[in-house]
Amino acid sequence: MEMTEMHVRPDLPTISFVGLPPGAEPGFNQNVLSHGTSGVLEEYEIVTPSGIPLRVYRQPSDSKSAILTYHDIGTNHTSFFGFFSYPEMRVISQHFTIYHVCAPGHHEGEEPLIPNRTNGENLGFLKSVFNWHSGSAADAETALLPADQMPAAASGRHRGSTGSGSFSVFGRQSVYQNVAEESTSPTSQINQYPTMDELAEMLTSVVDYFKLKCFVGFGMGAGSNVLARFALHHPEKVSALFLINPNGTTHGYYEWFRNRWSDLPSLQRGIFTDNLLDQLEAHWFGFGCCQNEDLVAFYNQLARSLNPVNLAGYIDAYINRTDLGLVRSPDPPGVVKQRESEAGPDAAGPPTEIKVDCCLVTGSLAQDLSRALADLNGRMNPRTTQFLLVPDCNGFLMEEDPDKLALDFFHFLRNVGFLIMMTPEKLRKEAAALQKATAEVAHQYLPSSAFKVEQEA
Repeated sequence: MEMTEMHVRPDLPTISFVGLPPGAEPGFNQNVLSHGTSGVLEEYEIVTPSGIPLRVYRQPSDSKSAILTYHDIGTNHTSFFGFFSYPEMRVISQHFTIYHVCAPGHHEGEEPLIPNRTNGENLGFLKSVFNWHSGSAADAETALLPADQMPAAASGRHRGSTGSGSFSVFGRQSVYQNVAEESTSPTSQINQYPTMDELAEMLTSVVDYFKLKCFVGFGMGAGSNVLARFALHHPEKVSALFLINPNGTTHGYYEWFRNRWSDLPSLQRGIFTDNLLDQLEAHWFGFGCCQNEDLVAFYNQLARSLNPVNLAGYIDAYINRTDLGLVRSPDPPGVVKQRESEAGPDAAGPPTEIKVDCCLVTGSLAQDLSRALADLNGRMNPRTTQFLLVPDCNGFLMEEDPDKLALDFFHFLRNVGFLIMMTPEKLRKEAAALQKATAEVAHQYLPSSAFKVEQEA
């Protein structure tokens, strides 16, 4: 019998994308994609009080419970799509509305948030690094400003500044200029990428816009730090935190001299170097060795697809982050609550404890990430914090072992009061049924032995 190969072209429905109407100005809380044409994701642009637009991608559901994700440096919201498309996570997602928050300027096709000066006027990053011993922090900060904006005395708001003075973390200054305090209108020019604290405070606009009572935070790397800062100051808005590769300290000497980030000024000019990719890989994998070349190539391509100026801003904000200021109290909870009640709500001093349930996760092969997790876990409340080292994994747990991570996330949600009626056996059964249904649909449109489903007798 002669076999002939047939290529069947499925008759797929037409998909149309609807953007902003002609002549409309971007931003101002407009729904960028029509809800009717985007069955999986709804894209929103929310302008924060600082004037910086923030993109949020929502996976709608009938549930009022919410999961809010925040991505790492060198990636964007799409880094969560693969993990949340995993069968077990698809079952879990049916009980939540997912909000993927994209860091400012990190969505596809975005323009630079700040002026891109190619003549080196605001590229004093390396100069301030290597000349930190030759002058004061105020001199280094003044050196970053153009001649026409040189103040009579170095002052203003800066990362790590306290009061009217300012200081630099290990002598390093931001590659961006300072933002005037009065520049809060949406039409004002943005001169500096937000700090980590400002990125965390922007989430209040997301919570208010979608009228979220509280949410479960799901962060990765630098996004874990942003969510931890938000929960530290707004615990009433957070139900729980699931933080992958978290870090609660500053960018220390060891981390600085190992990472270097020497090509960051070039990235701010729009030049993406191979050395910078190596630095990002070291951050992602915690200096572990990733054997999956396809995974490395995918995230390298994702990093190159981002706007380099905005990517440099997020990296700069992360390496100039401040310490979370967490302190583990040796006293029992009753004594701590009594002390807080006696001090009153107007007690001076920043918060020193994240008062929500947290799960800290990283891979056992990522030595630096494991060290950072151990340090953060030692400063958290042991009654509300648990940690997990996934064996035989580096920093990219969502791709390296999604089955294990999804099951751990499921157990964590059950511990904090979600999915009480679902057992692990029921989760696997529903995931298998969902996977089978997906295979049947794929076989219908793409006839192939790879998607063939066994017929029950």
